[in-house]
Amino acid sequence: MKASDLTFDIVLGEPLLALQTLLDSLVRNLGAESWLWLQIGLALGLGLLVDLTERRDMVKRYLSRNFRVDATYALVDLLHIAHFTIIMPAGLFLTTLMQTHLPGLRIAALANLPAWAQLLILFTFTDFCVYWYHRAQHMNIVLWQFHKTHHSQEHMTALTVFRMPIFDRLVTLAVLTVPATVMDVSYAYPIGIVTVIYFHQLMVHSGVGWSLGPLGWLIVSPQFHEVHHSTAPAHIDKNFGGALAIWDRIFGTYVAHDGTPLTWGLVGERVPESFLGQIFVPFVGIHGLVRRRWRKARARAQAAPQEPAE
Repeated sequence: MKASDLTFDIVLGEPLLALQTLLDSLVRNLGAESWLWLQIGLALGLGLLVDLTERRDMVKRYLSRNFRVDATYALVDLLHIAHFTIIMPAGLFLTTLMQTHLPGLRIAALANLPAWAQLLILFTFTDFCVYWYHRAQHMNIVLWQFHKTHHSQEHMTALTVFRMPIFDRLVTLAVLTVPATVMDVSYAYPIGIVTVIYFHQLMVHSGVGWSLGPLGWLIVSPQFHEVHHSTAPAHIDKNFGGALAIWDRIFGTYVAHDGTPLTWGLVGERVPESFLGQIFVPFVGIHGLVRRRWRKARARAQAAPQEPAE
């Protein structure tokens, strides 16, 4: 049995078989995915070349705790630990749940298209959903607690793309399940799309600052995404596009780089610079939001005029 043959029922009914299948798949993938490691090496190499050319601080970028944390995220991701233990079972469960209990979402005309047409439409639709969900992550204070860890990196390299706590990935997965459900395709399709644009995502986080020229009008460039991570007031909550830059231009959230040096990171917030510490950042943040709201409610209740006792 292949990992792609697993269903949520098999995971629940025969967990040992599912575990053995996943372990076998892991061993095969580590050898078969050398091209992923090659892409990471190439993206890091290009970033390093630009860093040397522009005489950037190499210690802060590659020998700091920040870089080691990103490298830990990358190692966990590339070993598929989170994918096999959490993300793939969750993807199976969500897709099965929505396709079984929400059949009204399915658009038959799309589901019956050839695979290449499905992938093209799914890519565009998914990227559209990515734009709006990414925008919501910045505008909604609760979703921001899950996303702000990604923005905490002050020295972006290609490995910064992996700086995303598992709970942020799960919420994102739940959102991206919707396009697959509408088209009645396998949960593996969105994962396949992500794999195809893997190198693009590495490069837009690499800090090289390239604009891609006229192509940058359509495709998110490194410069485009670096502005999104910028701490400059004019850049906050701008340039949300994942792969396509057109959504920001259409919906008024695009801002161009004005040529000034960029600084990256959080504004007015900090998260612990450790892999384990960042796992709990969303929950600590939400706990703080609840506590502050409770304190405000109690203060209002205490400030309210008391009715005289009869």
